[in-house]
Amino acid sequence: MFTASFADAFALAWFLASWGIYTYVADSNSSRTPTILKAMRIHRHEWMARVVARDQRIMDCYLLSTLTNTNTFFASTTILILGGLIALLGTTEKIMMIVAELPFAKYASEAVWEVKILLLIVIFVYVFFKFSWSIRQFTFVSILIGSAPEQNKDSEEACANFIKRAAHILSLAGNNFNAGLRGYYFGLAALAWFIHPWLLVTASIGVVLVLYRQEFRSSTLKILVGK
Repeated sequence: MFTASFADAFALAWFLASWGIYTYVADSNSSRTPTILKAMRIHRHEWMARVVARDQRIMDCYLLSTLTNTNTFFASTTILILGGLIALLGTTEKIMMIVAELPFAKYASEAVWEVKILLLIVIFVYVFFKFSWSIRQFTFVSILIGSAPEQNKDSEEACANFIKRAAHILSLAGNNFNAGLRGYYFGLAALAWFIHPWLLVTASIGVVLVLYRQEFRSSTLKILVGK
């Protein structure tokens, strides 16, 4: 029979709320606060504007290939992680014994432990879908570049239409990659639940602060927006 303490239930709710609320705030277009995602949208638009002005687009294809390979690496790594987590479901008792020897570790029933592992599985399944969809979107951009109009031969309307569509899909691909990376961050925070539920709460706060610092207050952002 599944039973969970108040601390476990609260920690899980806090974890999910932290992830959901931060994602909504960071990805929202309504805020005027500059973010990494907003800054990169501008640069992606400029990139596609340069594409129509170039006769040779080998470098553009190379850059897209690099971005795709990065996603492929993370997607492949995620599959390996999922395989390990699924294997853990059959060794729950051994894991409980090992973690029980750690200082400050809180006792939890075997059912709660299985929920903890299932949470990680769900997180990395989500991460895999984000990375794999990002790979496909980068592939779509490659095809668009292959059929891109030329500034000196095609109409301004055709060029503007290409720039808008290609930059938009490129931004969607980047956003999905970013969402996958966030999943890794929160997946690491979820590991804290194996030790103590309140440690999960602390780790969730820590991850949100780290992500906020990177996406809203980093030196990289200041450079991207020209400050």
